[in-house]
Amino acid sequence: MVRENSGGKEDSIKRNEELYSAAQAGSKDAIFDLVGTISLLIFALFFIFIGTRALVIGGSTILGVGFIVSAVIVAAAACNLIPPFRG
Repeated sequence: MVRENSGGKEDSIKRNEELYSAAQAGSKDAIFDLVGTISLLIFALFFIFIGTRALVIGGSTILGVGFIVSAVIVAAAACNLIPPFRG
């Protein structure tokens, strides 16, 4: 039984293009995930700042604790400890 060579170079080029597009899509997803995680952690730091400031300066205790709790929830979502907010 003899195999026919059906364009070895064309198959190789097509396979390389598929691998390149898969690698490019994976890299793009990784960069978007990184930016999203950093953004959520920045929001968490901002919420901690507001909550701590409300507790120290003498603002509303409930409001300060609420901001700190929300900061912990956002940071946990950024680290995938709880299910993420996105759909």
